[in-house]
Amino acid sequence: MVEHFPSSPQANDEIINRLGLSADELRLAKEVHVQNAERLLERLREQAVELTDEQHELSSAVASELDAVLRTHGIDTPNHPAPEVIALTQTDFLESTGGTETAQQRTGGVFIPALNTIVLRYLKKAWSKDARNETFVHMLAHESVHAVGIRRMQTILTPEGDAAIEAHRSGLHIFVLDNPERSRFFDLNEAVTEMLAITISNRVIRARPKQFRTAMVSQIAHYLRHASGDAPWRTLAVKMGWQPNDSDEVTSAIAGRLLDEKKFPYSVGRERFRAYVKQRRVLKKVMDEIGKRNPGDYGTPSDVEALFYRAMIGGTMLELGRVIEETFGAGTFRLMAEDYVGEDLRERLEPNRP
Repeated sequence: MVEHFPSSPQANDEIINRLGLSADELRLAKEVHVQNAERLLERLREQAVELTDEQHELSSAVASELDAVLRTHGIDTPNHPAPEVIALTQTDFLESTGGTETAQQRTGGVFIPALNTIVLRYLKKAWSKDARNETFVHMLAHESVHAVGIRRMQTILTPEGDAAIEAHRSGLHIFVLDNPERSRFFDLNEAVTEMLAITISNRVIRARPKQFRTAMVSQIAHYLRHASGDAPWRTLAVKMGWQPNDSDEVTSAIAGRLLDEKKFPYSVGRERFRAYVKQRRVLKKVMDEIGKRNPGDYGTPSDVEALFYRAMIGGTMLELGRVIEETFGAGTFRLMAEDYVGEDLRERLEPNRP
């Protein structure tokens, strides 16, 4: 039997009102949904690509680091069963998730609440092993954050099975799939999720420099090439013999030495993953301003991060909404819900912009 998270009365009422279902029709629709969900899970398992022993170990590491990061912010992860992780080929992934190739290549994974299952796009064997595993870690971290953030979920099919509506609440995220215009907090949810996923990925990868050597050397070399002026790590590299006009091979060699001597910047890797860049840029402005304007309550970046993580994992929307409204003015929280990358919100975040 497929396990379901508890449904909220509010979500149920919204769905019932939208579909106009009677109590008997609602019961039948639930039965149909459970049957469909079980069939889908069976098919996904049949199509699954077997994960390597290394990837199973990395999956456990992602779960442990997620718990550890949240605990540092005083957040206990919900006591839900751990989601099942299934990897599919590119073709099967697109078919099963209903996504377009362009969209799904950006994300590479999806969490299906009804099945408590994370489905990942298995990467091409042409990639190096540690590059595949690095991306595997990050995709899994992103979807794992979604999994712990899902607080209540209900999916209903009409008795005829020809119309589907899904509403699930993950703290910052409330949306109805059949009406994208009514999405709420989608961009903010993804920005916070990706920020947390990057932190988790870095912790997993940085704890395994030998396992991810090729990927980490590439990251450090990229950082050195793009570091400007007398940035501390560029200066250190120059002292070790690297010059700006040296070849890529020399740069990579210096990067390897920095890695071996554990002399590399903490920020390496934080921007390697390029998902939801625009959304994270807006989030950073919001978080920076909250810290500047509320130094007593949110004096460190960690304090501000915890505010958003509590909203996403614990559903403390009132706390987050109050802080944002007090910081940026009445109506800002609604703008973040409905027009996250719009001009009105941008003007509030950058009041002195010409």
